[in-house]
Amino acid sequence: MKNLLLFTALIFFLALCGSCNKDVLDEKPDKSQLVPTTLDDFQELLNNNDLMNLSGGLSSLSTDDLYNESGLPSSTALERNAYPWLADIYQGSTLSPDWNTPYQQVLYANIVLDGLAGVNRPEDAERFDQVKGEALFFRCWAFFNLAQLFCVPYSPANEGRPGIPMPLSSNVNVRPPRGTLKAVYDRVLADLAEAKGLLPERSTVLTHPSKAGIAAFLSRIYLVMGDYAAARAAASEALGFNSQLTDFNTLNFTATYTFPVPLPNQREEIAFYNNSVGYSFFNASTTFVDSLLYRSYGANDLRRQAFFVTKALGKVQFKGNYSGGRALFTGLATDEIYLNRAEASARLGDGQAAMTDLNTLLKTRYKTGTFTGLQAADAGQALRLVMSERRKELINRGIRWTDLRRYNLEKDFAVTLRRMTAGAEYTLPPDDPRYVFPIPPAELQQNNLEQNPR
Repeated sequence: MKNLLLFTALIFFLALCGSCNKDVLDEKPDKSQLVPTTLDDFQELLNNNDLMNLSGGLSSLSTDDLYNESGLPSSTALERNAYPWLADIYQGSTLSPDWNTPYQQVLYANIVLDGLAGVNRPEDAERFDQVKGEALFFRCWAFFNLAQLFCVPYSPANEGRPGIPMPLSSNVNVRPPRGTLKAVYDRVLADLAEAKGLLPERSTVLTHPSKAGIAAFLSRIYLVMGDYAAARAAASEALGFNSQLTDFNTLNFTATYTFPVPLPNQREEIAFYNNSVGYSFFNASTTFVDSLLYRSYGANDLRRQAFFVTKALGKVQFKGNYSGGRALFTGLATDEIYLNRAEASARLGDGQAAMTDLNTLLKTRYKTGTFTGLQAADAGQALRLVMSERRKELINRGIRWTDLRRYNLEKDFAVTLRRMTAGAEYTLPPDDPRYVFPIPPAELQQNNLEQNPR
């Protein structure tokens, strides 16, 4: 991690220098001109959407949403090895965007948080608070996403298991150990609570966090933690800010990508915009949607047309990115919030509330006049219906991997994944150590970190 942080600091230095002309570069540099010191400087760091609004892609590559039988010959070694869940996914490679990118986000957030100590808050208190709240949010976003990939799934029994290094300072010489899983979630929840008191209710820019975005994020976090009362409360708060859903009857299904580009304009469902780091697997001509998943959509379910396009030999590819393009949307949106609250209600024994939320969502996904509403005899049946629709609604949103990990903690919901690629068959049974990705070897050597067993 030290190498990563030093590299990122160097990139930041070079980016600032890149705007200088030859005459300036010929002069002896003034360090004060290279270090961010003002609210404008700090906001510019956080406005780097190409970095700050990203999350890992290994989770989407490793689930049962998509398949590729070719063996991914033109992809990176990391993709080729991660796709069939091999024990060694790096094989000497130093490329690990799922690790590097979040820690770059953490460094930028820490530069801002440390720098704010030298800014006089009373001069522009509202803006100061917003910048600080955004930095806290982005650091939490990075820590939580790292935990979904490089830590075991959360449960009370797992709280003492290894967490991730959590740098809380921009000093690259401070190299924290992994700590515990509980420490990661405690830090995320504490920092989000502070950020929530600093941010506006809604953001005018989808790439910026807000109170609404934090409530949506908390509904995801608490669901992962199994705190269903807190998840339901957070989802209700988020829906209080915005409960709008897109009526799929209004979409253009003949477009290359069904959903319009949400940036810089607002789109009603998105609470916080984020997308996955790019892997060639996602857009390869030989990558297709799982056939059983595709057949699970009913004839009047407009998600069949909104999410998919049929290619030669009847094979289906995904086109339903909320990003409006090739990038996989992995942010926070109203449809997920409804599903979070529905699942939380079902697990709390309130099947009626769960079905109300589920049907509110599904009504906007079916051809007008064809949806009559699903019914459940009890909370258990409601939960299974919610889980089924969650799979269909949130395809390729970076959520399925986390869902599989938490389902595997329950015998009744555990799933065994299977795939064929390059003529070989691979399986990933529940609770397999490969549900936790290995830390890049270079980080182990530099920071004396404990490796995840595979």
